[in-house]
Amino acid sequence: MVNNDTSQVGTFLGLVVKKGSYTLSADIVPQASLLQSLCVYGDAQNQVGIGIRPGEIELWQIKAGTRQVLKTQLLPVGTPSVTLQVRSQKGQFYEFGWRTETGDYQPIADEPLNGSFLPRWDRAPRFGIGLNGKGQGRSRVRALTIHYDES
Repeated sequence: MVNNDTSQVGTFLGLVVKKGSYTLSADIVPQASLLQSLCVYGDAQNQVGIGIRPGEIELWQIKAGTRQVLKTQLLPVGTPSVTLQVRSQKGQFYEFGWRTETGDYQPIADEPLNGSFLPRWDRAPRFGIGLNGKGQGRSRVRALTIHYDES
C-alpha cells in the first residue's frame, strides 16, 4: 500500500466489520517517515488506531476532525517487525496493544478506549491499515488476521 495523502487522515485500506466483538492483528515492518496503523475508521473525521514508526508505538484518535496522540511507547532499537492488535468489545470499546516476534503482548493503555464517537448511522465502522506521513511512502504489512468472537 502506498501513502499518497499527507493530511492527518492519510491513506486507508479497510474492510467492513461483520460482528462487534473481534481481534484484529497485523504484522508490520517499521518504515522511515511513515506511521503505519491498525485502525478503526468511522469516517475521515473520526478514527482510532495504534501505529508504528521506527522506534515508537503510538495510540491515537481523530475525533471531530482533531487528531490527538493518546499514548506512546518506545520500541527496542532495531526491532524488525511488530504485531499490532485491536480487540473490539461490542463494537464500542477497543483495547490496543502490540508485541515483537519474541515478546509478550503489551497493552498500550490501561483501559479500553470508548469509540462511541465513531459514526454508525448510515455506515458501519471499518477496520484496516492506515498510512500517514510526509510525502509518499510504502507500507510493509506481512500479515493481517481477524478473529470474530463466537459469543
